[in-house]
Amino acid sequence: MKKFIVLLVVAVLTVPAWADYKSTILADNPLSFWEFEDASSADGAPCADTVGISNGIYKNRGATATGLPDISLVAGVPGTGGKAAYFNGTGASGNGNFVDVPDSSYTVPPYRLESSTTCSIEFWEKANPTASETYARFISHAAGGTGNYWVGMTSTGANAGQPFVGVPGTTWYAWPPILANNLWHLVDVVYTNDGTNTTATLYIDALNRGSSTHAGLLTPPGAWQDLMIGAENHQTYAFNGLVGAMDEVAYYAYALDQTKVTAHFDAIPEPATITLLCLGGLALLKKRS
Repeated sequence: MKKFIVLLVVAVLTVPAWADYKSTILADNPLSFWEFEDASSADGAPCADTVGISNGIYKNRGATATGLPDISLVAGVPGTGGKAAYFNGTGASGNGNFVDVPDSSYTVPPYRLESSTTCSIEFWEKANPTASETYARFISHAAGGTGNYWVGMTSTGANAGQPFVGVPGTTWYAWPPILANNLWHLVDVVYTNDGTNTTATLYIDALNRGSSTHAGLLTPPGAWQDLMIGAENHQTYAFNGLVGAMDEVAYYAYALDQTKVTAHFDAIPEPATITLLCLGGLALLKKRS
């Protein structure tokens, strides 16, 4: 009689519970939170603010610096949930793609995101440091001025992928940590002040990568200086475009501390596992009797 031993092969699938991350962020009361679940390549499509304060606009305005398609959908991004927005930079005459969040006195309603000189900017990014423009912006609320808010990276030479941060009167080149290397990173920039000086603190993946203190206070931008995601300036002319993906952009009208930054990073859950049993093969071992 022949005996066949049937082996069962275990297949393990991972199902991440991204809702935990969203609930953690919302529990800390961001003033605005853009998740990009509605990412669109249509020029003028709305970009929802989950909090409902400052909806943005997907701008897809012709050729980009790389000649690639405009904003694309990136589904199932590792490290974040659902979709992310992918940007392909800006090109000649202010064209390109980015998200514009109208936040100036000429808009209706005239929300001012930076209502305080103490605030926090947070986002996930996976950027290409060499394809982006020389001083690419992840997020910016300035039009080349000083004293406003921005987070960017260099993209040329030995310093490609290293971060810089807008501070009063100048730019803080927060080197040497690499901010962008085609991997997903959680970035937090926290601005605090003592009434006279402003301190910017940079966190990458919940690690404090240093602080820089400068005389003066941040100045909320004026008219025609919208909050921009993936570029700098405003909706009619953009430059310093980013090439890469961004997700879960949040703005807080207060200073996040180390505990909250760590909690946000840790809220990306370990994948829950579902074990499925299936027939994987038979007669791998045959005995005779």
